[in-house]
Amino acid sequence: MARIGADEFSVVLGGVSTVEDVLVVIERIRGAFAKPLTVNANEVSVTACFGVAMSGATDDEPAELLRHASVALNRAKERGPDNQHVFRAGVDTWEEHRLRLENELREAVGRDQLLLHCQPIVSIESGAITGLEMFLRWEHPERGLLSPLEFLPIAESSGLILPIGRWVLGEACRETRRLQERFPDTPLQVAVNISDREFHEPGFHESVRAVLARTGLQPASLMLEITESLLTRSVTDLERLKDLGVKLAIDDFGTGNLSFSYLTRLSVDAIKIDGSLVQKLGADSQASTVVKAMLAAAKSLELEAIA
Repeated sequence: MARIGADEFSVVLGGVSTVEDVLVVIERIRGAFAKPLTVNANEVSVTACFGVAMSGATDDEPAELLRHASVALNRAKERGPDNQHVFRAGVDTWEEHRLRLENELREAVGRDQLLLHCQPIVSIESGAITGLEMFLRWEHPERGLLSPLEFLPIAESSGLILPIGRWVLGEACRETRRLQERFPDTPLQVAVNISDREFHEPGFHESVRAVLARTGLQPASLMLEITESLLTRSVTDLERLKDLGVKLAIDDFGTGNLSFSYLTRLSVDAIKIDGSLVQKLGADSQASTVVKAMLAAAKSLELEAIA
């Protein structure tokens, strides 16, 4: 038996030929956990989840068996405390792929494989560039350039979104400040997506303040893009960010359930009309009507509207 993580142990069993043989051992381990432990005069009950991978051929690699057991353990944890799962080739292929990608993403954070691409925000009236939006990309050593859709869900579920988000915010502010110095006559602001998990991290507004101070970017040059759901749940946190002087934009506006009435009560500076609506303009009368209503609301409330 070996400890392989903070709360994970690996047990190698010899002399077993069927899953039933392994389940007998699992029940023995469960029995050992059944008796509460005494810690500082308090009784503590402990449960365990079990992931099982069976060796079925002479060419099984130990690393592969351990990976399969990790996949099975994740599946067991998803079912709740005190569960078990036996890895099945083919059935658990996606989970194995997800786990491998998570491990590679964890390494990517420290190996400079993440990079930012930016696209300009352009005024329709003047054609001038008024800002930049930063997009995260992953330069995977084997699969090439990956879009956020391929790895951000994994980053969210694993908690990697927190260090990745801090890196993105810092790099975006640093690069924008560099561009402002290079093109002093072009007023530039940068828009950065903020996930719900980042937003609810304790002290998030203080981390934003620290990034601005470190990079020298003025608060008014930073626009944080947040989801509609955050606007209805986190008014106090939003006010803290506004007190810093940064701007706030509602991302993918039109896809959630946010009422126009919220726009009159919340301190937002811009709405970003969802791309699915923009793509239908001129071809779908309903989409055109909805976008016209959004633009009218934005104009009356003096909000910037970004397509």
